[in-house]
Amino acid sequence: MSEITDATRLLGRGQQITLAGGATHEVRFTNRSLVRIEDDYDGLEDFAAAVQRKPFRTVAYVIHLTLGVPLESAIDMVDTRRMKEYIDTIGSALEAALPDQPVKVRIVQNHEIGGDRYRAGTVVEVVSGRARHLVEARVAEFIQGNQKATPGSESPGVASSALLSPAGTSTPNDSGI
Repeated sequence: MSEITDATRLLGRGQQITLAGGATHEVRFTNRSLVRIEDDYDGLEDFAAAVQRKPFRTVAYVIHLTLGVPLESAIDMVDTRRMKEYIDTIGSALEAALPDQPVKVRIVQNHEIGGDRYRAGTVVEVVSGRARHLVEARVAEFIQGNQKATPGSESPGVASSALLSPAGTSTPNDSGI
């Protein structure tokens, strides 16, 4: 494996995790780290799937990139009791790193935000951040089969709720790595 430098690792800023032993670490995905993940996992979609299939190894991989430690050392830094937190954090970090994507949502309750009015029963296309807000406010629902999807998202097009928990249930990404 090539040497990990500051230019290729995930930089510590913004999304905080607690490692085994109690040390905290803040991370975010950079352009270089996203390229590295694409190379190592054949794309962000495969990376998101790996988080679901092999959550422990994938979290260790993220710690490996983030701290620049060997993968074997990163495995020992994973606190297995915090897997949901780690997975949520990875999803939030991906959301922060990727641009908003257009997403179609079905409005289920009349709502107004920022001067925009949404009428129950309509289908609208909004950026993923707005879609997340509408769904979290329980005034909209994602439409399955959106064409412009963020890799691994529960409902295509939204980077939040991008990953599944180890139990296979979706986890909202309000916290993050």
